[in-house]
Amino acid sequence: MKKFSVDFGTLIVSNDSAEAEQLLCMSKVVLENIRHLEKSYPNFQYWFESQVVRGILGGSRSFVIELRDGKMAGVAILKDTPEEKKICTISVCDEFKSKGMGVRLFEKSMRLLDTDKPLASVSESRLPEFEKIFEYLDYDYSAEYHGLYLPQRKEFSFNGLLQ
Repeated sequence: MKKFSVDFGTLIVSNDSAEAEQLLCMSKVVLENIRHLEKSYPNFQYWFESQVVRGILGGSRSFVIELRDGKMAGVAILKDTPEEKKICTISVCDEFKSKGMGVRLFEKSMRLLDTDKPLASVSESRLPEFEKIFEYLDYDYSAEYHGLYLPQRKEFSFNGLLQ
């Protein structure tokens, strides 16, 4: 059985890197660190458990986790299928914001997805957090969706249209 013991660096979690029991354990840790996203995305926990965890076990999704001093500093959730290469979620813990962690997660995600232009979307409430990164990475604005996840809220897609 493989063990995860990383104090500093990047941990890639996929069905290639761990056994099912470890994936489920790591998924719980990730969920606790990004639970705040429930405010922007209703049924976030359900989506996480039914789509992300299942996708990791099935090989279509993965986590990129940045660790600092044994703590999760940031995480990206990726979807990599023949039809879609998508950065589903990126979240950086408050103490690591404005220190390049978001850019690092985006760049590592793009390498793992093997594309400079992965599909990404962001809610209007979180867009200010990502505008500079999207500009820096030369992401292309694609579409605006009204009420996709929350009534009266917009979701913006970049580098493609949401399926």
